[in-house]
Amino acid sequence: MSGCATDKNRVAVRSAKMQTPRILSNATSTVVLSIALSDQNAILTWPVSATNFVLQVWDGDLSTPATWMGVEVKPDVTNDQNMVTLPIGDGTKFYRLSNP
Repeated sequence: MSGCATDKNRVAVRSAKMQTPRILSNATSTVVLSIALSDQNAILTWPVSATNFVLQVWDGDLSTPATWMGVEVKPDVTNDQNMVTLPIGDGTKFYRLSNP
């Protein structure tokens, strides 16, 4: 990882590789979405106790209104954490947990 920036509501992580998307997650005080980079994948984790939350992705840029879509990958459970592994690909992607 070449950089990490935080404020009280967001965590942004950028890979050292060129053409790798910045990944952004919204977090609340009770549920945190964690992101790690492994090879060409983003590994997203959050507690299994967060049963009412849905992982969402947005492929846009910050100059347009967000259209969040549900991530259609069922999480694996490891050490009481939901875990989803997604290919990084090209472009920018933003991730969040939504409580409908």
